Amino acid sequence: MMHVSDAEMHILTVNDYWLQVTGYECGEVLGCSITKFLSWRSQQYFREVVLPELRHNGSCRNVPYQLINKRGEVIDLLLSATSERDGQNQIMRYLVVSVDITDCVFTEAARWNHTEQELLVSRITQRIRTSLNLAEILAITAIEVREFLIADHVFIYRLDHDQGGGKIMAESSQSKNYDQLDRALAEYYLSENTAHQLHGNVEVINDIDRSVLPASIAIPLKQNLIAACLIVPILAEVDIPNQLVANDHHDGDRQALGNHCSSDLRDPQIPTSHSDRASFARLWGVMFVNQEQTRYWKLPEVNLVTALANQVAIAIRQAQLYEELNQSRQQLEDTNQQLSRLVTSDYLTGVANRRYFDEYLAQVWSHHKQQKLPLSLVMCDIDYFKNFNDTYGHQEGDRCLQQVAEVISNTLTELAMELEQDSFLFTLMHFLAQNNFRSHNPLSYLVARYGGEEFAVVLPNTNSLRAYQIAHQLRNRVAALQIPNAEARRNPYISLSYGIATLFPIDRSQPDMLITFADHALYQAKAEGRDRIYLIGSNAEAKQDNQLGESS
Repeated sequence: MMHVSDAEMHILTVNDYWLQVTGYECGEVLGCSITKFLSWRSQQYFREVVLPELRHNGSCRNVPYQLINKRGEVIDLLLSATSERDGQNQIMRYLVVSVDITDCVFTEAARWNHTEQELLVSRITQRIRTSLNLAEILAITAIEVREFLIADHVFIYRLDHDQGGGKIMAESSQSKNYDQLDRALAEYYLSENTAHQLHGNVEVINDIDRSVLPASIAIPLKQNLIAACLIVPILAEVDIPNQLVANDHHDGDRQALGNHCSSDLRDPQIPTSHSDRASFARLWGVMFVNQEQTRYWKLPEVNLVTALANQVAIAIRQAQLYEELNQSRQQLEDTNQQLSRLVTSDYLTGVANRRYFDEYLAQVWSHHKQQKLPLSLVMCDIDYFKNFNDTYGHQEGDRCLQQVAEVISNTLTELAMELEQDSFLFTLMHFLAQNNFRSHNPLSYLVARYGGEEFAVVLPNTNSLRAYQIAHQLRNRVAALQIPNAEARRNPYISLSYGIATLFPIDRSQPDMLITFADHALYQAKAEGRDRIYLIGSNAEAKQDNQLGESS
């Protein structure tokens, strides 16, 4: 039987024998899709297996399908097809040759069981390849295998070659108590002899009482009411070419099916068709397909789990590569963050450095100029720090700088958290900020090391009163450290002087003005005896206006 169809499988011509076998007239079939004359199972098979293979490879051979003749009778056929392409390598038409195999030794049940297996493998492959999550891949596999084989329970066990153990990664249906089985599985399947035996073989246990499994495994299985099982090796790195994954196992399965389709399998171990291709792979784990009654597993069922094991192995490798890629990305991100911290942070104290302070202040200044918000700056300097260094040494001086920087940073963080915890106040402040009202937003506080023993605290959207309150808390927190300083004149502990300036940035103004006023306030705090806070608020705003007026 021969017919020619277009790229979408619409019939263009048929030969006389095709019409004779089907009983149709020529006018009844031309222009129709070939799927119109197929059984519903063959229609699904064409859509999911045959057409993708034809479009990808341009040809296929010995594909079993069923055609329904005009009298409603089922005709079993084997299809072989090749494609004709145009100058742009696009498929124009297919030449299809079908051979009637209705009377062949392939029984209908065995043949369509095999087709359903191919559909299942195709469906599961598509599902597991939509995910790069290993847990999801294994869960899908366990559920699909149990449902198709009508098994009572399926679980997938992963071996840990490094730690000498393992664990169950996925289960279908109700969980069972496999505590005693975990260690036994690890000891058994991590042994060199067992790993070699399982490297390309599925263990078929028709009756666990008559199996060759060691008692350490057989007893826990029997305790969980398991009477029969398939033990399927899953290999970590299967070196299978794409063409073999997509097509090769079909031909091998068909041949095996032809030899064994009518008999049950009773051998304790059945070699599978992928051993030669997986001989250099590592045993990743095993899949147990369990039955609570004695069951004589058939070769198509063994072939199914073998084909799935290949696909799962590929999916596992893809998931591992994806995880490694994510780890590499995370490492790169961490490295970039570390580099960013090195560029923007002070190496000794860990707070922002002078370079980042300048960039941040300029950014906040521009934003506040547009939004007409108050911006405060606190300059603080450790009192008598030179004398402290001379008395206690530079190592203690460095430690003092680190403690002061940490206390300032932690205090600002706590203030931010306190505001967030007050949900009403936080919502109110957010509303005021969104509507350009004067509000407080501590989430943008920044502390930077401005000079040797001098720190700068940027307080966006903060008025002078709130800035004074924050400086007062900083002063108390530093005093609570009680870092001894015998050279101090006011008290025997380390203290800081604080200068505060608050401005509303306006056109033609520059951040340097805020720094100048805060520096002047700090100078005044030092001049008046140190360990105090000096605030320039409304006066600073007046001086800013005066400076701009004079410059213009």
